Amino acid sequence: MQLLERRSARTAAWAPRLWRPSDQAGAVLRAMAERMLTAPDTVCLGSEDAVLLGVRRGAGRVVVDHLESVSDDADELARLLTSVPAEAGEVAVFTPLADEVRLRATDAAGFVATGRWWVRDLPISLAVAGNLGAPRPGYSLAPPPPFHDPGGPIAVIGKATSAQDLVEIGVDAAAREARVAVVIAGPGSPLETIAADAAYQPVAELRAR
Repeated sequence: MQLLERRSARTAAWAPRLWRPSDQAGAVLRAMAERMLTAPDTVCLGSEDAVLLGVRRGAGRVVVDHLESVSDDADELARLLTSVPAEAGEVAVFTPLADEVRLRATDAAGFVATGRWWVRDLPISLAVAGNLGAPRPGYSLAPPPPFHDPGGPIAVIGKATSAQDLVEIGVDAAAREARVAVVIAGPGSPLETIAADAAYQPVAELRAR
């Protein structure tokens, strides 16, 4: 649990609005870890210094939810990643771009970016959601996970035609009480250029092999 709590504090510093811990973060993380340890679809690997917990998501894919080292040993984390049985298929790891240890570990294990998260905090809107028309197309509102508290729902944006369009989507989402917007784009896609032009910042990658 100490490793999970350390992870929560670190990620909060890297994206303070998006990854701000909720009041119940510790209890939720503990319950999640205990459930994973006993679930039949969990992949659990460890050493004296490091631990990997992943979940099989459908056929041929493992998503690693926890990858931590007491001493921040990137080489040990890379060994755990490459120790996931080959028959498990693709292995994916969510990797904050400020996490130098996880970046080195995934690089050493031969992982490549398959998706990138671009984030922008949204201002508090004076509009009343009940008086708004239909939401603009291109995004959806998602509840934050129970261990994060960004102050409202998260606007998950998958489509925009220009930086101005992206800004207007953010305004629409803010009026519906979203406090942070996330653009999820494949590396090198036009949406990444649009996100950068609209002052979004890249904060994380999904890396896989």
